[in-house]
Amino acid sequence: MQLLSSTEAGQTRAWLETIGSSLQSAEFAAWNLEWLAAHCDAFDEAEENKLEYTQAHERYQVEVEKHINAAVAGTDVDMSKLLERLPAFLKQTTDAAQMSPASAECVETLTSLTEFNEFKAAMIMTKRDKASSSGAGAPAAGGELFEATAAHSLRDMEGCLEFAAAMDAATDGWTTLSDKGWFRLEKRPAPGATNKGDAVTRYRMELDLPLDDVAVMLTDYSGRRALWDDTFKSSTLVQQHAHNEQRDDRTVTVQMKFHYLMRLVGVPSEMSLRIVVLHDTPDKYFFFFFFL
Repeated sequence: MQLLSSTEAGQTRAWLETIGSSLQSAEFAAWNLEWLAAHCDAFDEAEENKLEYTQAHERYQVEVEKHINAAVAGTDVDMSKLLERLPAFLKQTTDAAQMSPASAECVETLTSLTEFNEFKAAMIMTKRDKASSSGAGAPAAGGELFEATAAHSLRDMEGCLEFAAAMDAATDGWTTLSDKGWFRLEKRPAPGATNKGDAVTRYRMELDLPLDDVAVMLTDYSGRRALWDDTFKSSTLVQQHAHNEQRDDRTVTVQMKFHYLMRLVGVPSEMSLRIVVLHDTPDKYFFFFFFL
């Protein structure tokens, strides 16, 4: 493979930045959301990948290509030369000094749009949102969630724990969003909600692991989480509220590695969690996550 000259590498980088600017535009995001909503109904939670799923992904990629071609029309971007140079460019631009943040973001976005599993996940999440938000009002602001729905402040952790336990025990009002046997995800309107968009979700998993290992898998957000969670990037401890034999209570900010479509359909790249683990509970072992 012939290496690019510094002039060719610089031009290729500039072309990627031009395309990347288009891919990060509000217009492209709006088109994506409209396209996903228009084609998501054929997708379901089953693990089987139907032929129509791959056909939809192929059509989607064709439409993305059309968008890129339209965006670079009238610019100096030469798509044929870009595609020809790209393998050499990626091979020789392995450090941040050569791969600018904008060009790196463009490559990451283009790569992610070709990944079928991410496309399918975005379709399923879009379908869930359509089903759950039909006729819903705007959700309450995140900081007011518990005051609006359960009369509990996030600083009132005992009240939050009681609320979570009550929701776990509740048997009515739940809508199943996903049921794969070993994993079940359900959603219901939040008690006392003033907006239809206010909701509580719960999930149950059956795992062939010792309970202590399950606790680590679900609640450990230290650097070792990257060993089993490929979406984990890093975390920062905001505050350790309690750490003793009875209770581990902490707030952390977590950075996640999600690609373009996942971010587009609402999966955040950064979130703050308050994680409370109660040890040696007599009847059940609960894991409560409060998203701040």
